[in-house]
Amino acid sequence: MRLAGGLASLGAAQTGWSGGAAAQDMRTLTIAWDSDIDSTDPAVFKSIAAYVVQANVYDSPLMWKVEPEPGKAGLFRSRPNEFVGSAAESWSFENNGATLVLKVRPGMKFPSGRPVNAHSFKYLFDRGLQSPGYMRLLFPTLLDISKPEQFVVRDDMTFAIEMPSANPMTLDIMSIGNNALIDPEEVKAHATTADPWAAEWMKRNVAGLGPS
Repeated sequence: MRLAGGLASLGAAQTGWSGGAAAQDMRTLTIAWDSDIDSTDPAVFKSIAAYVVQANVYDSPLMWKVEPEPGKAGLFRSRPNEFVGSAAESWSFENNGATLVLKVRPGMKFPSGRPVNAHSFKYLFDRGLQSPGYMRLLFPTLLDISKPEQFVVRDDMTFAIEMPSANPMTLDIMSIGNNALIDPEEVKAHATTADPWAAEWMKRNVAGLGPS
């Protein structure tokens, strides 16, 4: 199926309105959208359209738990302070809540065939902290993380984030789409001396895992 723009063609079918967004043939679904994809870089994007793309091509360590809304058929919503593992199979806290430990879900692979491991986790957080996107501002502000050394690979499947103290926002930050698993080797292959985090390439390309 090819998605090419808006609900305009649906309106045309229902009302007889003829507009430029009409589908070319019965095999093409045209969807109107009041937003454009500003960037496919998880550390940079801002638009609603980009968020929809991110949610479908990338996977975060954790996700907000989504459940049916009682008495409202077909309606689902997340619950405050309820989380589920996604790229991370499980999580725990140490050091009175100051250290978050994530266990990588086993068996995951990027489209390249390379395995997802704790080094992949570290790369996504290192890149978020140091690349040109706004995540480099959010980590210090929200989690008091200012150095890549605070992101620690304990073994191939265990990753830790060492904060100065416990933070009530930690799991929420782990669940946002900006913290997306990307294939480190794929991104590095498009890096340059002037652009070490391949920010220009990532604006129009994805190197993700996809929701588990």
